[in-house]
Amino acid sequence: DAASEQGYEGTVSFITEVVDLLLEYLHRINDPATRCWTFTTLTSCGEALSHCLEIPVEPRDLEQILSDCKETLKYAVKTGTRASSTSSRRALTSSPWLREWLTAATNTNMLFTYEIAPVFVLMEEVTLQKMREHIGWESGDGILAPGGSISNLYAAMVARYNRFPEVKMRGMRAVPELAMFTSKDAHYSVKKSAAILGMGMDSVYLVDTDNRCCPSTGAADRTRPQPRSGALLRQRHRRHTTVLGAFDPLDAIADVVRAGTGSGSTWTRPGAAACCSASDTATCWPGCSVPTRARDLLPERHIGLLQGCNGMQADYLFQQDKQYDVSYDTGDKSIQCGRRNDIFQSLAVLEGQGLREQVDYLIDLANYLCQQLRSVARLRDGDGETRLCQRVCFLVRAEKFRSMKPGTGEATAPSTSEGADDGERTTMVGYQPLGNLPNFFRMIVSNPAATEADIDFLLDCIEKYSAEIFDDQPDEAGIGGGGGPAQ
Repeated sequence: DAASEQGYEGTVSFITEVVDLLLEYLHRINDPATRCWTFTTLTSCGEALSHCLEIPVEPRDLEQILSDCKETLKYAVKTGTRASSTSSRRALTSSPWLREWLTAATNTNMLFTYEIAPVFVLMEEVTLQKMREHIGWESGDGILAPGGSISNLYAAMVARYNRFPEVKMRGMRAVPELAMFTSKDAHYSVKKSAAILGMGMDSVYLVDTDNRCCPSTGAADRTRPQPRSGALLRQRHRRHTTVLGAFDPLDAIADVVRAGTGSGSTWTRPGAAACCSASDTATCWPGCSVPTRARDLLPERHIGLLQGCNGMQADYLFQQDKQYDVSYDTGDKSIQCGRRNDIFQSLAVLEGQGLREQVDYLIDLANYLCQQLRSVARLRDGDGETRLCQRVCFLVRAEKFRSMKPGTGEATAPSTSEGADDGERTTMVGYQPLGNLPNFFRMIVSNPAATEADIDFLLDCIEKYSAEIFDDQPDEAGIGGGGGPAQ
């Protein structure tokens, strides 16, 4: 590349400049005054970055590459700022950031074989074992996966293979019609997995939930299809749901599974820290609490299941006559040819000091947000219970619509969000509908650098923009209203 043409000294000089640029960026996003995004439309952003987005015929020189780096940081969303609370982003902390640099410097793959990445293979083994211990399994199997959707796909694949191993050679024609159960408010990846595996989305049975998104075990029994030639493949439940953060009644659901499926069924409960004795797989994703990826875990009785399901024993990679234990050639367990090497970050989570305290602090901050919402008439949250996770969902009701019955009109979250686009976004909070509920804000308190003052600032911004947008509108506008059980 351009740096190598200038030799070692030129390369070092260029890297130093980029490091200085990144350190300045890190300093800027930790400044409370930094706004999370300079708003640009799709067209204007493309025009501003046109020189970065073009792929030239000739290599770029180092000066132009450095300029492109600056422009990229300028227009990127500053997810590490205290005011950014949308989706599953968090503050940038030094240890994972530096570990990411180190991983990039090793320039290896995660992971074909032990000889390619011996240190990282051992790190993955230690990390998976520690996670199994956290949920009460003494030993077992597992793999790191790039997110919850792929982890759920892995779980469905090994569930099918465990019950019907002939499917690997003969495909779906070798098995009866299969079914999966999940909450109606569960992650969309359950249906996606059914589609990818050739079962079809109609094979996913959705269990009714209450107003907190908790599934009913009675509804699970009622939802069960009538016996025919089919078989229950998998029942999936979460320690808490994606949107509202509801906690599934794991003990009661386990009783339903055991009573209705017999042996061989597999069901997952991501993030479960208890009741895993009845489970065949568990997906653990720290999500917005820590900067790492999902992990699929299997107990001791299923050691070798991932290898049996996914292994191809390609002899140009996974030779069986090597001078070490070939079970450490973990790449054959993966559905990918190679995986991104980020185990060093995952290990940092377990090695870090105060992780429990950090998560407790974020939950306390989420409860503070709930308290402040209840103290402001124009903002309303759910049923007032103490939060057990970091998600807080709430609705905005403009001054002139507060006397309207809950549920009348539309929630003002989208319009309030649009009103905040005044050149630079002060803050960023996601919004969405859910079932019969109108659009509402969904905030994930995920930044350990945030304070109660930052929460107050967020609410002040929402107050300001909702007043500017809605208080001057006529009654017939039909907006405002809102209300409901979202939390």
